[in-house]
Amino acid sequence: MRVQIQLRLLATFFFLLTSLVGLSSFAASKNVCTITLNSDEEMILFKKHLNPADWNFIELTHNALNEHDNQWLKKSCEKQIKCDVLVVSGHFGGTFFGKSPFRLSTEDLEAASCDSQCSGIIHEPKEVFLFGCNTLASKDKDRRTPEEYMRVLIEDGFSQAQASQIVSFRYSGFGDSFKTKMSQIFAKTPRIYGFNSIGPSGKTVEPYLNRYLENSKAEYNQFDQYVQKQSTKKNTKFLEALKKTSVDQAFGSLLNMKNVEEKPYCYIRSPKVAHVEKIKYIEKLLSSGDGIKILSHIQNYIHTLKADPIQFTEKEKQALENIGRNEKIKTNLMNLLNLDGVIYIPLKANVVNALRDLEVLTQNDALSAMNRILQLNKPFTEEKQNYLCSSRMQVNLTADMIPEERFREAAFVIVLTCLVPADQRITEKLLPNLAPEQTDLFLKANSVYALHRLQTKDESHHLAIAKILETPDLPLYMKFAVSYTLSQFKSKNPEVRRLITQALQKGDSNAAVMNHYSQALAN
Repeated sequence: MRVQIQLRLLATFFFLLTSLVGLSSFAASKNVCTITLNSDEEMILFKKHLNPADWNFIELTHNALNEHDNQWLKKSCEKQIKCDVLVVSGHFGGTFFGKSPFRLSTEDLEAASCDSQCSGIIHEPKEVFLFGCNTLASKDKDRRTPEEYMRVLIEDGFSQAQASQIVSFRYSGFGDSFKTKMSQIFAKTPRIYGFNSIGPSGKTVEPYLNRYLENSKAEYNQFDQYVQKQSTKKNTKFLEALKKTSVDQAFGSLLNMKNVEEKPYCYIRSPKVAHVEKIKYIEKLLSSGDGIKILSHIQNYIHTLKADPIQFTEKEKQALENIGRNEKIKTNLMNLLNLDGVIYIPLKANVVNALRDLEVLTQNDALSAMNRILQLNKPFTEEKQNYLCSSRMQVNLTADMIPEERFREAAFVIVLTCLVPADQRITEKLLPNLAPEQTDLFLKANSVYALHRLQTKDESHHLAIAKILETPDLPLYMKFAVSYTLSQFKSKNPEVRRLITQALQKGDSNAAVMNHYSQALAN
């Protein structure tokens, strides 16, 4: 009886309390999760307009231990953070980046979308705002040529390497469109916002976003009812407010899927699936042409599998060999190598590496394909140099393959420092660039760096570098190149050490150069 009275009193108290303050006060606060990699204008505007009594703000990059900690997203997932709204701000070209030391690639997001620990961040949001260029770009033809688009991106502050990546995905048949990728990543989100071309900077978008949030306070005050009612309908307020930009909207593709493992890259990552089945699945994807869309995931998986020879079973080897014998797969991937233009060099290099890793191409065939991509018979421009150095190519160049005139081009010498070929005969070809009669100091300095990167152990090469110190009125960049390279070699040659000692005694106003001289003489 006493228990019943207590329950009635508690019910009466609850009724009176909710009548006074309203049921909404008992509703749990909602979370706006932010990933701020460049401008913070977007995050500041959301904080300004959303009621702090109803909304918490969580900056996910703050979960990093320091600026070198790349595990901030994983740590955020481990904390079981739940996001109702997710706001990502940064430059974008397959990877979000900017002033922040942190980066966030589509591959990172795709991996997180397969991880149940990340469900609160990836699958719980009802709205995702992707403030960055091309975040919802399709494969539709743009009004610009690839080269024109490259120039626009570079003028907008992207590096040559970053712009190359964007253009390769935007204009080639390589991979899904960014719009499709984001729809698969945020697979349960009814509203995903982004841009289908060059997006506005934080400063540019500020007045548009401010207008939208000012006019949408009622919706965010009753957020649950708002998203339930609107679901995947177009957000006309947002699209109208940002109509002067390339704004676009999408919705999550898993709304039509039964489970997350229907996404190909999640299937490949799933611990529930045997490796043999995964390899057979990869063969099926590549045969149909769909494997190209997740080629980076396939490469990472194969690398990991083959890295453990003990666990790499005979059945798995046989399944992988079947891929290598599949002519349709070879044709599908080789067709991408026919893309014309230097902007596609990084893309084609990655395709060749994939063909080699999947054992579709032999090492020799992969080398021949790389040679065609490099086009060593043609002069190397700075543009071509930047594309090659941005591609992370792996190719074993030999001295016999390289025309003599390439070694006298600074752009090609810089490429050597990026590719780091193993053939030590190449170092001999660079020696004429160090001669006193060589007046192109930029070529000379980069030849010094190339000899360092190629790790020449020839004492005569060390001496040729040290003799540059006898040249009067060397510019600082040349002194730095020579002193740094000699500090790495720490030559035992008496003549080399004499020239370094002489330079050290003369002194230099640059402390780094003096420190390099001292390191070069250290035992």
